Amino acid sequence: MAMIAFCLTLLLQADLGFKGTLLVLKKHIAKFVLNNYPEFKEELFKPPSRRSAGRKRYDHEQVFKEIVMGVEAGEFRE
Repeated sequence: MAMIAFCLTLLLQADLGFKGTLLVLKKHIAKFVLNNYPEFKEELFKPPSRRSAGRKRYDHEQVFKEIVMGVEAGEFRE
């Protein structure tokens, strides 16, 4: 039964041209199982409601320089 559900999800993903993961597609299927197909497709390809800030990147060189300056100034003691 699980294999059939998996294969049907793969077929639906290929038919719709959905680029997301199977888990996301499965969640949309479960959420819209009682709605009609056009509403399901509309929700599936709806643009995100908010933007992601993305991964925070640190300037490791700057952090290292600040630590060295702190050690040289005597701010860090044992």
